[in-house]
Amino acid sequence: MIPHPALTVLIASPADDRTAIAATVEALVPRLGPDDLVLAASARGFRVVAGSTGGPADGSETGRPITPEPGRAVVLVNAGDLPEPDAVPRLREGLRAHPVVYADERLPDRAGLRQFARKPDWSPERLRGVDYLDGIWGFLQPETAGHAIDPSDPAWAYDLALRVTESAPAVEHLDEPLVYRPVVTVPDPEAWNARRAALQRHLDRLGIRGEAQLGPAPGLLRTVRDAEGLGTVSIVIPTRGTAGTVHGRESVLVVDAVRSVLRTTRLTELEFVVVFDTSTPQAVLDELREVLAERLTLVEFTEPFNFSRKCNVGFLASRGEVVVMLNDDIEVTAPSFLDDLIAPLHQSDVGMTGAFLVFEDETIQHAGHWYSGRSPRHPMIGEPAVTDGSVVDLAIDREVSGLTAACVAVRREVYGEVGGFSEELPGNYNDADFSRKIGARGYRLVWVHSAKAYHFESKTRDGSVHEWERELLVRRWGSALRDPLWPL
Repeated sequence: MIPHPALTVLIASPADDRTAIAATVEALVPRLGPDDLVLAASARGFRVVAGSTGGPADGSETGRPITPEPGRAVVLVNAGDLPEPDAVPRLREGLRAHPVVYADERLPDRAGLRQFARKPDWSPERLRGVDYLDGIWGFLQPETAGHAIDPSDPAWAYDLALRVTESAPAVEHLDEPLVYRPVVTVPDPEAWNARRAALQRHLDRLGIRGEAQLGPAPGLLRTVRDAEGLGTVSIVIPTRGTAGTVHGRESVLVVDAVRSVLRTTRLTELEFVVVFDTSTPQAVLDELREVLAERLTLVEFTEPFNFSRKCNVGFLASRGEVVVMLNDDIEVTAPSFLDDLIAPLHQSDVGMTGAFLVFEDETIQHAGHWYSGRSPRHPMIGEPAVTDGSVVDLAIDREVSGLTAACVAVRREVYGEVGGFSEELPGNYNDADFSRKIGARGYRLVWVHSAKAYHFESKTRDGSVHEWERELLVRRWGSALRDPLWPL
């Protein structure tokens, strides 16, 4: 652990709002050390607002850009935001042990009361979609290849967050509110476009084949990745050939699921492995052969019901480098659904991806699992599936702790590495267990907001859960107090 580092605090104020800067300085100064320095960062450059004695500002200009001294800690906060009394010592202590730290915040509610707003633990995919470190965060300037900072770029703080975190060995979440933010602003069009450009540079530096685009609301961004080059994609569909009424029409679910995938992908190296119960009507199998021809592999399942076993049998019959587990009661609606779903698997640290699933009435079925307490849950289930950016978590890709097996994509070697689905869990929680196994190996699980589909779950599934299933899951994985990736 390094000695307590000296701090350079950067107060971001694009318009050089002297009143807002002064309020932030007033909250900071009592806890500054003798070697600390506070600079206001505006489009014109840097201005000293508190010096090495922690006294009043001398107003001197430092020029731009700057590169803080190696070993010095840099802390970012926005003008007008008010660091808590213990923010400076807590950040300084955190930066003794970690190269990058960020903290939670308090925001005013409608009555003006300060409410705790928790952030998720480190989530690089989320950061590509929104600057969620914004608030108060800091980093230790490396001994070599230090980070230069130029406030003439409207997206300088976001660009810095991307550059710092992409090269840091670890990023630590200080799970406590260290700043009060009376007003949270969104970037203007110039700054929003500058963030898009910063994200594109970040993708290029990391070799991520994708295009940075503006998201559906100011401040939100999207990475459109290239899905080519992953090899053959095997889509494994367990089924019993169920038919039902969806969207007011009769549907053979598995056939319509297959047709919807084919309508919405540009990928050509596809195979479909359909694991069917003996009771499946012959007409359903014949129609699948007609639709898929040589791309179809049929595997009869003669054993008692075990969803996990059916998935594993389908995997063993597949040959693709990427395997997609798809329920037969899925109807794909999003253009480039499959392409978007599998594209993050180009990154070797992504172990599994999952889809945005909605019920027939356009409410949320799945936006990632939430593991807190004894039972895994679907957060936001039944709420409107809005995509306009008004609910940030539904408008960006992000890491999650778990994904529903109704629609997931996984690289073949990862599936084998974790041993597939546990056949001790034939009905419920097999996907939670599978997710935990992948996460325990250090892989990221990514929920892909643009991979959207209907899930007609009630058409095919008995949703009752047995206590023994909960007990088995808790014995294996314990009972977490909170999910580290859901800020609830």
